[in-house]
Amino acid sequence: MSNLFIINSSPFSRKDVEECFTRCFDLMAMEAMREEERTGLIFIQNAVVAAKRGNAFERELFTLHRLNVMLYVLKPDARARGITSEQLIPVFREVDMEEFVELIMEEFDKVATWT
Repeated sequence: MSNLFIINSSPFSRKDVEECFTRCFDLMAMEAMREEERTGLIFIQNAVVAAKRGNAFERELFTLHRLNVMLYVLKPDARARGITSEQLIPVFREVDMEEFVELIMEEFDKVATWT
């Protein structure tokens, strides 16, 4: 079983979104500890700012990476917000729109969107 979580809101925009990030990270960490589960997380739209180095969630993202959670960021959305490859936390893989669709349609069994 594999699960892809799509996050599209910035965790810095509202307190409830920040809490959602924290709960989502906890859930993914628990899932990732089960060996039969494969978990991915992709930041799109305004959530891409959370993939930038030096933010409050960087430590949690490194932890998820160590737990084998696959971390993605939608490249066109990052560029639209002025974020370059060099500014991203190095655990992220940038994907274009075609790769994003492949993740949803072919790579993961289930997809959940957190807004």
